[in-house]
Amino acid sequence: MKNIDKIVKNYTSDDLNQRVGIYTAHRTIGKKGNISFEYDAAPNMTLWASVLPYSVKTDTTNSTSVSRETDYSIIIRYRADITGNDIISWAGKHLKILGEPLNVNGKNKWLQVQCRGET
Repeated sequence: MKNIDKIVKNYTSDDLNQRVGIYTAHRTIGKKGNISFEYDAAPNMTLWASVLPYSVKTDTTNSTSVSRETDYSIIIRYRADITGNDIISWAGKHLKILGEPLNVNGKNKWLQVQCRGET
């Protein structure tokens, strides 16, 4: 999402009006050396956030079903313990984090997390 600096410039805690859950990834190594991630059944933390959908992609290649991907930009207070391997739950959806979260302006005030959800 472009111009995130302008979006969060005047943010206050009142703008964080959605509850999101963070499922922390637990790295495991299989017998053959393959790396996978496991998640707890319940979120490790629940935070206030601003959830901004910004892109929708619809795939209708299969005539019997329609797949839709929605990209979100989620703004939360800065935390160093959220990684690109974690999963965010919001409004009954599980969102995959795309890349590493961004410390907006490097000021340790806001964290921008780009996510994708499929329906």
